[in-house]
Amino acid sequence: MNKQNLVYAKGKQVFYINGVSFENSKNARDGLTKATNYALENSLNPNDIIKFDSRVERDRFVYLSKLQEEGKISNLTYHFVLRVQNEFTNCNGDLIPAINYESDFCYLDNGIKVVEDTKGSAYFIDEYFLTLKKIFDKVFKEKNIYLRVVLPSNGEWKEWKFGEVKKSQKLIKKQREKINEFKKATHLRDIEQKKIDRLKVRYSVLIAKNKLNKRERERLEEIKNYLKEKGVLL
Repeated sequence: MNKQNLVYAKGKQVFYINGVSFENSKNARDGLTKATNYALENSLNPNDIIKFDSRVERDRFVYLSKLQEEGKISNLTYHFVLRVQNEFTNCNGDLIPAINYESDFCYLDNGIKVVEDTKGSAYFIDEYFLTLKKIFDKVFKEKNIYLRVVLPSNGEWKEWKFGEVKKSQKLIKKQREKINEFKKATHLRDIEQKKIDRLKVRYSVLIAKNKLNKRERERLEEIKNYLKEKGVLL
């Protein structure tokens, strides 16, 4: 497998067309709008925009597309829906809905059909997915098809297989802790930065005033000391 620079954020939705990616801005769902505008500006069909649920899925598509260009795989499709089990009525008379699975990718590898699910980490392989994979592999066994799970690993793509869950639990726990720590640290930094921005504005207002009352002078001194402590003022 070819090595790549693989850096991913959990659940970062990506809109992709003509080799260009677009993502939602902070606190805005404008990724599709940006992709659509790009398509129209470049005489492309907006219907050709592909939505990926994460950057890792987008990167896997780029990787597989390159393999197809090189003739190593063929018939590459994405978001292909397969019927795993038909609906039925159980012995209690309840209608049990059908089970459908939307694969990330399907393609032919040396004439063998591959159905693939790309995960950013083993952390995202939950019990529901494991159950679905067991059913899928059983149903499609006679057709020589199974659900292949692919993960990025040290700059490469690695196939995940049953039996790896237990030995990766410690790693998964560490990843979860790191994600939570990162979120907490980011949240605290954002709060502090907003406070600094507010105080900088207030500091500028007070400095600009010709005459300050006692409370304003005290407040100005408090703000000055805080900003100096944070390295904003010398």
